[in-house]
Amino acid sequence: MPTHLEKLLPEFTPAHRVKPNTGAQKKILMIGHSSETLRLAEKLNQQADGYMVLGCIGLSNREPVKKHRHAGFLIFGDLSELEIFMDISPVKPDILLISDPEIRHHQILKCIYFARLHNLEAWARPQLAASFFGDLKFSHFYGHPIIKIIHNLNPFKLLIKNLFDYTLAILAALLLLPIMLCTALAIRATSRGPVFFRQSRVGLNGHEFKVIKFRSMFQNAEQTSGQLLSPGPADQRVTPLGRFLRKTHLDELPQLFNVLNGSMSLVGPRPERQIFVERFSQAIPFYSERFKVKPGITGIAQVYGSYHSRADDKLIFDLNYINNLSLTVDIKIILLTLWNAWVGLFVRETKSPRWTA
Repeated sequence: MPTHLEKLLPEFTPAHRVKPNTGAQKKILMIGHSSETLRLAEKLNQQADGYMVLGCIGLSNREPVKKHRHAGFLIFGDLSELEIFMDISPVKPDILLISDPEIRHHQILKCIYFARLHNLEAWARPQLAASFFGDLKFSHFYGHPIIKIIHNLNPFKLLIKNLFDYTLAILAALLLLPIMLCTALAIRATSRGPVFFRQSRVGLNGHEFKVIKFRSMFQNAEQTSGQLLSPGPADQRVTPLGRFLRKTHLDELPQLFNVLNGSMSLVGPRPERQIFVERFSQAIPFYSERFKVKPGITGIAQVYGSYHSRADDKLIFDLNYINNLSLTVDIKIILLTLWNAWVGLFVRETKSPRWTA
């Protein structure tokens, strides 16, 4: 009776298979305890001359597995022991092979960035590929289709993104100049203080820059209250006009000049203050990955999440975006942002249209 895996995997001729490595063996650490995973591990150790399976690590500690050897390789309990394996194993793996069909997306993410942290190749079967994997290369490995996960950002995509940013930012600044002038006059007329609010944020490669926004709070509000993270819609520091500006995102318009000076992009992870970056970096693994691209005026976490989403949830969105950079995704996010701004003018609360990025 064919297994679930055998039904999914087509037959390949020997010409399509990866040839055994004639040099030193590549060491594999496999993710999963399933019978399919163990069978593949046994097959690799028996037939793949250029590869050797060091061990298999399970997905969850709900069903503890005592460490033991099986067919010449070590079996561990769960993903929390990945670091332990790297510390105690005298032989280090070259490849992290994600092969368990029961693995969840957040576990895949943990594995991918564990591989990046330890400079390992990350391989996965096609049915396990998730949208946040990044650039993918399809290959075959001893009769099994796999996906090689490439971590480097595509320089051509970054060039196209920068050209798109500058072109659209210039056009938008010219088109929206009357609205920005009216907004500036309204701020000046309704509250004391400067029109613009400048604040240090962390951007590309962790470098700080000054983000520019229309002032939506009373003058010197942060000097009185201190720095707050997501204080909520009832924030008493915000002026009546400021509530409207935030609801419609008009307070973000001056960031077009941040795009023009090269410190921001139209679309990307939203920039945070240094104090919060330090806090999140200590608490959330791989938080610094979001600094691989310029921060954006808007982002996928803003249109698919919410202002009050947890930082680790926003990180999943941001890594999804970073690993799947494309002009099409940027255009969709910009259109969704404009939709949200338009809805903010007339509707108290609504859902954004479902549009997969």
